[in-house]
Amino acid sequence: MPISPSARKSLLIYLALIPFVAIIIAFALGHSNYDIYLPIWILHSCFFFVAAWTLGLRTINGPDIAKKHLAIIALFMIAPWIFITVFAGMGPPPATIAEWLASAAEQQSRYIILIVAGMLFTAGFTLLREQLRQRGENFYSLLGMTFILIKIPLYILDMLYLGDYRLELYRIYAASGTDRRPDWPLPVRELFYSLGMIEVALTYLATAAFAVALRKTEMIKTSSMRIYVGISFTGFLLAILPASVPTALAVPGYLASIPAVTFIIPYFFAINLLHRFTASNE
Repeated sequence: MPISPSARKSLLIYLALIPFVAIIIAFALGHSNYDIYLPIWILHSCFFFVAAWTLGLRTINGPDIAKKHLAIIALFMIAPWIFITVFAGMGPPPATIAEWLASAAEQQSRYIILIVAGMLFTAGFTLLREQLRQRGENFYSLLGMTFILIKIPLYILDMLYLGDYRLELYRIYAASGTDRRPDWPLPVRELFYSLGMIEVALTYLATAAFAVALRKTEMIKTSSMRIYVGISFTGFLLAILPASVPTALAVPGYLASIPAVTFIIPYFFAINLLHRFTASNE
């Protein structure tokens, strides 16, 4: 059933705000009891999916093959955010060992969700690369896909370090019964700090390349491309800042390196595709 322009605009605004609202709630409210946030998250996930379906995901069931393929790409890039929004209730990762151990199951779930999200985005980018190739764009999409393929194994290793290795390390600390911590984990921490910096930087380079490729094939507007590329290069520069930078730069650098934040631009690619192509000519 066709939807009115005002309804479409409302859906776009709602979908566009979801990542930012989820991040703000996570940092503003911190960790909540899962008995409270899980039912809210489940209810919101239903609204989220219905909004995306109404905007254009429903063309997956339609007869137009081109629209169907674009809707599938959008689904791979929207689905991760349905799961990531649960972090609004979890809050940011705990700041102390005691808090980590008290919420161990939630923290492991957090990084499992991020691994699955990364794999879904990689699948979405792979399908998008093929669509762009079929439309005649082969350089920037190939460049972006190369960055993604280099990034994803580093990303998975980083998430396993943050979610599993760090938790086991904290359990060792807690079982030792002493406040003195051994020095041997420090080189590993520095190694994964560098790996995290590399994979985040590669993500921003990839989104910049795909934004240019989408514009070359006229799948997004020039203004949208400039915004995506500008944000991507800003994120790239913030991600490669050394740890010793002043606080004024360290805070935005930290925010730009949050895994969920790096997934925002691909998410906007998806809702842009839904709005401009899959639901057009209703």
